[in-house]
Amino acid sequence: MDILKLDLEGAEYGLFDGMKAEQLLPFKQLSVEFHHHAVSHFSEAGTRRIVKLISGFGFNESSLDDHNYLLYRGG
Repeated sequence: MDILKLDLEGAEYGLFDGMKAEQLLPFKQLSVEFHHHAVSHFSEAGTRRIVKLISGFGFNESSLDDHNYLLYRGG
């Protein structure tokens, strides 16, 4: 698998909490919509925490609006 696209309406936080790097090994790119802008009990700080976690697994990050993220391996 190369790409994983997630639009989970807030469930993305629970999915990534506690995730291990090896669980994302099959993917070269992740496209994730985070919902801190639409679900009141999620915050932008929570989104940044998850993005930092994924980046720590060797993914680069890109976002134009701070809630839709492309996370990718390589240059």
